[in-house]
Amino acid sequence: MNRIFTYNQSPFSTSRSVPQPTSSSLASCQCYEWYQDGGTSTKKKKPSLPLSLSSIHVPVNHVSTTILVDTSAAISLIHDKTLSNMQHQPIMPCSLKEVHNANSGFISLLGIVKLTVQIHHLDTHIDAYVTRDLICPVILGRDWIQQKLC
Repeated sequence: MNRIFTYNQSPFSTSRSVPQPTSSSLASCQCYEWYQDGGTSTKKKKPSLPLSLSSIHVPVNHVSTTILVDTSAAISLIHDKTLSNMQHQPIMPCSLKEVHNANSGFISLLGIVKLTVQIHHLDTHIDAYVTRDLICPVILGRDWIQQKLC
């Protein structure tokens, strides 16, 4: 029987955006064994990987920033407060006004801005949507990932 371990914070959570863990939040993490036939064990397991592995600290427009590389996000986003702490080009208007998030909610978009993200001394460029609705400073989505792979 194949066993796969999945992370469950609550019955309704998704892995889209995860805040930085605290010692109290890690203590409340619950993992269960999940079986390929769809059954779930009642035996709890500790998470095999720390949540902090989902985010990295890199320079964005020359300011050290916590970013989440999110393969489930179609677009890249930056919180407007994060953007206000760095020099940047003007925010340009965009045709998108809001997008769906992973929790069936909406993220309102204020505009789009060009960012420089430095990964291992290599400058990469991305157009990121500016929003006030993020729980993390920056999300790099599939648009950035695919741009780097092509």
